[in-house]
Amino acid sequence: MKKEISPISRVGGGYLKVKVEVKNGFVKKAYISGEMYRGLEKILENRHFMDPIRITQRACGLCCEAHGLASCKAIENAINANVEPNGEKIRDLIICLNIISNHILHFYQFTLPDYIDFSVLDEVPLILKDSLKAPDLLKNKSIVKDLFKNYLNSFELRTRISQGIAILGAKTP
Repeated sequence: MKKEISPISRVGGGYLKVKVEVKNGFVKKAYISGEMYRGLEKILENRHFMDPIRITQRACGLCCEAHGLASCKAIENAINANVEPNGEKIRDLIICLNIISNHILHFYQFTLPDYIDFSVLDEVPLILKDSLKAPDLLKNKSIVKDLFKNYLNSFELRTRISQGIAILGAKTP
């Protein structure tokens, strides 16, 4: 049996298309392709050489720091600039904070609502009441309560991480 799912929209950077071939309940082949053309290269043509640092960060709402850093490194390579060791350490901290933030985002905010039956709780935000239901939904009230608390805390934690990135990098995005 062949299945196609498109678009998959809860991914950073645009829409994906997934094609799978299933045999006896197992995925035998899988194909994933990006379906969104952004044209950043075209946007950056004939711009000031420093513009890509700001512009590329807007390519994705999740990994803006990685795009900004890649642009910085490309410019530094082009003009043979050297970055001081402390500057490299700050960059590493920014990227590490971004990675932590994205892991929290993907697990708690993108994925978790699909696998938890929040309706077992007494009070649930409307946005989570009718979330997509997986066949083997987690229904243990005690575990769901803890995960829901973590889900809510994830928003505050990501805000604090963004503030840390802004302190280190002067801006996020």
